[in-house]
Amino acid sequence: MRIMYDLIEDNGLVLELERRMEEEEIYNWGSYLGLIADMDIPSDQEDPQASLLEEVARLRSTKKEMQDFLEATERARMSAEDHR
Repeated sequence: MRIMYDLIEDNGLVLELERRMEEEEIYNWGSYLGLIADMDIPSDQEDPQASLLEEVARLRSTKKEMQDFLEATERARMSAEDHR
């Protein structure tokens, strides 16, 4: 939950979150999930955000490889059509 709050805070959405919670009457007890010590579950990893960032980097790399492959395939198809 701490990671989610960090994302909200990093993107400047704290006030928007508060506004929406007040509108929905969810924020009537004065605390955020993730900021309550008893509800903040410890992770079995030293830095869970680091492992998530590594996973994102790996997925982006895989996406780039797939895009490159598709572009090469399309170029080869177009070249083959030009030679017909």
